[in-house]
Amino acid sequence: MNEFEFDFDTAKKVIKFIADEGLAKSIPKLRKEDKEQIHRKEQVSRKDNDITIFLSYSTTDSGHFRMPDIAEALKNYSEIDKILYWEADSGENIVEYMEKTLKECNIFVLFCSQNALNSLAVTDEWQAAFQLRKKGLLKIVPVYEDEKYIPALLTPLLNVKFSEDSFIDFIIDLYHEILRE
Repeated sequence: MNEFEFDFDTAKKVIKFIADEGLAKSIPKLRKEDKEQIHRKEQVSRKDNDITIFLSYSTTDSGHFRMPDIAEALKNYSEIDKILYWEADSGENIVEYMEKTLKECNIFVLFCSQNALNSLAVTDEWQAAFQLRKKGLLKIVPVYEDEKYIPALLTPLLNVKFSEDSFIDFIIDLYHEILRE
């Protein structure tokens, strides 16, 4: 193998190392108190689980945005059936994963950042999602810290500002935006 070929096994080992030893230990986990606070602040309505969410982000930003915590927090809402994101299901080829999951979801949440703008995979995901949105097959929810990182085609969409300092409020705002018709 030359230096430009992709070694999937090595990439999986690196991801596992980051999760087991490196980055994962520096990422604060969603605490039991946080989950309770989410439910105290927000009455969860009871209707059929019919929402499947695809979280699109640059893996470089996973720790910053707290992707596993976001997925865990959103799963607490009864309307949300499934949360799909690359790190949880990374055993597949990224293109096959995108093909399968974009067909499954009805909500596409794009985490907008400089890293996401530079990621070909994230660009492919949001552009494919944009085409499905035009057909009325899914809703796109941009999440951002700085508006300059929202792709121009998506700036007119309603969006949610990420705040690490107000993580619980961010989750509630994201939930409300997901449910907004």
